[in-house]
Amino acid sequence: MPTVQSQPRLALHRHTVGTTNEALSQRLGTIEIKIDESPTLIEVLRKMRAAFDADIVTKRFYDQFVRRQRALTVAIQGIPDDSEREWYSSLMMNRLMFIYFMQKKSFMDQDTDYLRNRLNQLRDLVGTGQFYGFYRDFLLPMFHEGLGQKADSRRYPNDVVADLVGDVPYINGGIFAEHKLEHDNTIEIPDEIFTSIFDLFDRFQWHLDDRPTASQNEINPDVLGYIFEQFVNEKDSLDNRGSDKGAYYTKEDVTHFMASNAIVPVFLERLIDRTGVNPWRYLREAPERYIWSSLAWGTDEPLPAEIEAQRTARRRPLWDGPASEDLGLPGETWWETDRRRNEHAKLLAAAKSGHIDSVDRAVTENIDLEQLAVDTIDQLNAPEQALAAWQILTAIRVIDPVIMRKSDVSRDSESSAPRQFYLAA
Repeated sequence: MPTVQSQPRLALHRHTVGTTNEALSQRLGTIEIKIDESPTLIEVLRKMRAAFDADIVTKRFYDQFVRRQRALTVAIQGIPDDSEREWYSSLMMNRLMFIYFMQKKSFMDQDTDYLRNRLNQLRDLVGTGQFYGFYRDFLLPMFHEGLGQKADSRRYPNDVVADLVGDVPYINGGIFAEHKLEHDNTIEIPDEIFTSIFDLFDRFQWHLDDRPTASQNEINPDVLGYIFEQFVNEKDSLDNRGSDKGAYYTKEDVTHFMASNAIVPVFLERLIDRTGVNPWRYLREAPERYIWSSLAWGTDEPLPAEIEAQRTARRRPLWDGPASEDLGLPGETWWETDRRRNEHAKLLAAAKSGHIDSVDRAVTENIDLEQLAVDTIDQLNAPEQALAAWQILTAIRVIDPVIMRKSDVSRDSESSAPRQFYLAA
């Protein structure tokens, strides 16, 4: 009987000149075959598909994720309470996704296919009798002793498990520490469910870099945030109908803005006090470098003659109409463009004249303090000044303003009170 041959498919991966393209490096690493390996044709095809046949990340991934999570909930044995079993399946999925990110960066024993390879190795080691189980005899020791403990504190059940876990990093934060459900119950999970979960995860690229150059067919922190938000809110809507509570994922652009505007001013103030450096001279000498490009957009060109006439006469309708793309920001009218240009001119004059000479004034004027801090550090000449900058940065501590709900965060949380945001020395 003739065999139906599949048609070859072109896999497109964009590269932006001047970038490192970590995503492409990860893809090529996925199909790497070491000199001492002898993979079968099926294994090579699976590597190729894992690298280049990744689905586009849409709501479909979330739907498939939920199906795997529900199947895992059913497969879990040893937790009698349905809600606790569902909670634990969610924890397991989060742990496995975390490891997928790490293994694609070769953090897990230098193996980019760590979890599946360990599952296969365990099966080859014990045969069909399954003397060892993937969950109890590998995952739990790897979670609690491997990732959950520093290297000198790890106590594996035996050398076989220690060899299987291999060289893995210590992950602080508690996600891999022994959970109360694991302590109070003897949990069993069949190997087959993990094969199904890994089959889903392998159809996507796992990439920590979510810059604009990242491809849309990659799992990045934004996608995980969407999954977490949808999953928790769906569960919350069923458990607490009419409740206004829920989970909300804050994207990188907002968190970066918050962190930068909280940390950098404190750092600059402490650097000035400790070393006597003067970052404001850089602002005075090259103010355009520290004024946001959105404020300066189109200011290097004059207004069209007819718009200038409208501006002088304050006549409609042109003055209230949309500005051209080369001079106005999206959605700006001509009068809004003119007002922004005036603000830019005032800020430029204040910077050149040296009137912006403190952190408080720079914050008020919305100067790009992050760029100013980077340039200030780059221009430090004395070793003791560079050391002081490093000591100041590493001494800053940030506490996130999170309102924790005991039921949604941890079954054994000690407090559900709001935590305050502050910077500590």
